[in-house]
Amino acid sequence: MSEVVKKIDYPEATMYELVERISVKYPDDVCLDFFGKGTTYSQFVREIDSAARAFTKHGIKEGDCVTLCMPNCPQALYSFYGLDKIGATAAMIHPQSSQEEISIYLNKTRCKMILVPDMFCEKVEKALEAVEHNCEILVTRIQEELPSHLKALYFLKVGHKYMKFPRGRKPDIMERVS
Repeated sequence: MSEVVKKIDYPEATMYELVERISVKYPDDVCLDFFGKGTTYSQFVREIDSAARAFTKHGIKEGDCVTLCMPNCPQALYSFYGLDKIGATAAMIHPQSSQEEISIYLNKTRCKMILVPDMFCEKVEKALEAVEHNCEILVTRIQEELPSHLKALYFLKVGHKYMKFPRGRKPDIMERVS
């Protein structure tokens, strides 16, 4: 009995380029929904481009490694594809990893930056004390991607706890770059 081997032909394109192609074909179709807030393909590509510019502004370039210590949220996707666009590597780690695990992972990847939501910033700052190289923290706020009614509720319930950063030092915030 002969075994049939199937070959998959992958396009000669980056992940970012594939998403960009889809956005041209289906610009107004919703590609992701986060708690009822839809993002179209054209909006998605604009956010990816903005993330790529923000990383570049912070010195990230082709060949660099950036750790995304992010839950499943739009900023994680924008960052993942934005890093792909500039030729950097996105290393993923779960934000609920222990402080020790984060330190070990950052040392192994020798990443130049770590993106983290404000609610995990303090743990990451402590983890950086055991990191043997320079690694910048870039902070994002998940509530920025929530629909208006949930954004207000989030702030009242838990968001107010994360308005101040540990040790009086405010890490850079991932801003929208036009």
